[in-house]
Amino acid sequence: MSLNTVSALDALTDALRSRILNGDFDPDEHLVEKSLADQYAVARHTLRIALQALESEGLLRREPRRGVFVASVEPEDVLDIFRARVALELEAVHVIVSRKLSLDAVREACRHLQAIPRDASWTEVINRDFAFHHALVHAAASPRLARTYASLQAETRLAMVRQKPLYATVTAVADEHGPIFDAVARGAEKEACALLRHHIEHSGQQLAAFIESRRRDDR
Repeated sequence: MSLNTVSALDALTDALRSRILNGDFDPDEHLVEKSLADQYAVARHTLRIALQALESEGLLRREPRRGVFVASVEPEDVLDIFRARVALELEAVHVIVSRKLSLDAVREACRHLQAIPRDASWTEVINRDFAFHHALVHAAASPRLARTYASLQAETRLAMVRQKPLYATVTAVADEHGPIFDAVARGAEKEACALLRHHIEHSGQQLAAFIESRRRDDR
C-alpha cells in the first residue's frame, strides 16, 4: 500500500485512521504490528508511534502482553459521547443566535448534505453529516468550544460507522438536518435547540440500543 508524500508518520497515521473510521477493521480486531509495518513499508518504530497517536484519539486500545486492538464503542460510550455533543452544540446555537453570527458555512454544509446521492457510500454520509455539525460549532466563533468539540471527533465518527443499519436510506440522514438549520437561521433558539437535542439524543439512544442488541446476540 502506498502513502502520499507527507511525512511518513503523518501519512501512516492518516491512512490507519481512515481505515478504522471507514470500518475496514472490525471492532476489537487485533492489529498485528509486523503485518501493518510490511503493508506500509515502514519501520516498526514508526508504526508504534502512529498507533500511539490513534490510541490517544480513542480509536485503538492497548492491552498488556496482548497488543493493540481496534476500539469497540460500547452502549455507555455512545450515550456519553452524544451527551457531550448535546452540551457543546446547544451552546453553539445559543452563541450563534444571541450574537447573530454568520451561518454561511452551516448553510453550505446543509445544502451539501441534502444533495447527497441515494447511492452514496456510508463513509460519504458520515463525512457530510459530520461537516454540518462541525460547521455549526465553528460558526459560534469560539476557539475553545471548537477545540473541545474536536476532541470528540474521532470517537463520534467511530460511533457513526455503526449507525448504517439504523437508516433505511442515506437521504433519511439528510432529512433530519434541514429543520435544525432553518430554526437556527430564523433565530428561533428554543426550537432549534429542541430539534438538535432530539436529533442527537435519539441517534445516540438508537445506536446504544443497537450495539447492546448485537452484544446480546454474540453471547
